[in-house]
Formats: sequence, C-alpha cells, structure tokens
Amino acid sequence: MPPAAFVYAELHGPDPANSALWPPAPETDFQEAGLLDVTLLSDCRNNSSAGFYTFAELGDATQFATATLSEKARSLGVTYVSRLFDATAVRDASLEMNSPHFSGELAKPAKAFVYAEMQVSVPFENAPWRDRNPVLKTQPGLLAKTWLSGMRTNTLGGFYAFDSVETAWAYAVDVVPKTAIALQAAPYTRVFDASQSREANQYLSSAYFG
Repeated sequence: MPPAAFVYAELHGPDPANSALWPPAPETDFQEAGLLDVTLLSDCRNNSSAGFYTFAELGDATQFATATLSEKARSLGVTYVSRLFDATAVRDASLEMNSPHFSGELAKPAKAFVYAEMQVSVPFENAPWRDRNPVLKTQPGLLAKTWLSGMRTNTLGGFYAFDSVETAWAYAVDVVPKTAIALQAAPYTRVFDASQSREANQYLSSAYFG
C-alpha cells in the first residue's frame, strides 16, 4: 500500500538515543492505526530519540503527529518535535531517487541517514525536483532520497540514506548549507548513525533494514 503521509518526530530527553522508544512494548508501541513502516534514528552526538514514520492515511498520521506524540512526550517529561508531510505529492520525485518507501531497493546497506528541511513555502508541483534529482544522483554515497513536502506549509525537505556516516556528514555540512543559501531559506538538518539503531529497525522491519 503506498503511503499517504510521512511523520518525522524527535523526543528530547536525558536518556541515550532511542531508549525512550526501544525496546517497544508490543501491546502499545508501533501499533498505531494506519502505520505502514517506521525507521528509528540515533544521533550519537546528543541524547534524543527520533523516527521516520509512513502512514496509509493522512488522518492517522495527523493523530500520531499531534495527540499521540504529545501524550508520549508528556509521559516522559520531555519536549518533542513533529513534522507532517504529504507523501502523495512526492511519489514521482521519490521514485526517481530510489526511495524504499516507494518500492526502491538499496544497492548497499544504509549506514547513515540525513534529515533536512528548508523553511520555504513552495507547492511541490512547483518544486525544482526534476532539475535537482540528476544532481543528487551524483552525490557520493547517496543511496536513496525520499522527498518531503510539508503539509499545509509546503516546506521542502528530504530523508536520505547514505552508505557511510562520513558521506552523510559531507552532504549535511557541505551541500545542505549551499542549498539553503540558494533558496534563501533557513535549514534544519540532522545526521543519524544507522548502526546505532540497526537492531531495533530490523525488529520493526524498517524499509531500510528489511
């Protein structure tokens, strides 16, 4: 079933990365209505848990991004960030970039992830993805990109899989800032070490660790 929406979420707390989300309680965690897939994310440089979620229905994704995460964060006594994205709008652009969320298959195991979002408002039909994708395909180490289009905000972004932490950092430090300058947009970027969450994602049948 193709996804209708994506949710990116972070929980900011004092525990090591992912301890708030792993190991799961089978009767409650990751049983959200409409949830198709989840990839947990670990940043070894700070103490936060993150995840990238795909949903079959926008309503279920909205419920998760608002009420569910709010309750989870409140129960842990931490703050959180959630972002809701329209998956239907980015299907063609993401297919071109081998996104596992749209049946893409990685040529190598994912060793790192990058989340990037630009503070712009551009309806995705006007986004320059047709020009951008050929350039991205030459990026060293890039295995796949899932394009992101902010629900109601039209922010532009991406969830990227890389073949190493080094190539992920090179993209985040060298390329993302240049893109932000070109767009005159404030960026938000995170780099995640896939090895830190491999066991959890294999258990959860992540699209990147199936």
